[in-house]
Amino acid sequence: MESLPFPPSAVQLHKQDCLLEIVWLNGTHSLIEFADLRRHCVCASCQAKKIVGIPLEKGSCEIVNLELLGREGLQLDFADGHRQSIYSWPYLFAFSRGNIDEHLFPYLDNSIQIL
Repeated sequence: MESLPFPPSAVQLHKQDCLLEIVWLNGTHSLIEFADLRRHCVCASCQAKKIVGIPLEKGSCEIVNLELLGREGLQLDFADGHRQSIYSWPYLFAFSRGNIDEHLFPYLDNSIQIL
């Protein structure tokens, strides 16, 4: 059985390139664009906007601060003032491999109607 690759061994912001780099315990690297992280925010407010079709990216996608939350994940502070999300390590790992939708909210479907 393969062990889980998180928490990672290293995390680095590449502000000039607008990339978050994560080095996982299995030795693989992930590079995730800041804009993608902002667009796929996991907080309740952003998920509600996503359901009703409101775009999430409003201003700068620049990450101005990163807080490591131990074995849980990261909290990212965006230049537009948004800092409500905790990006878990499993979420970031799945996201970096293109498996975002099935990892996050697999119980949601597109049949929700806003009245």
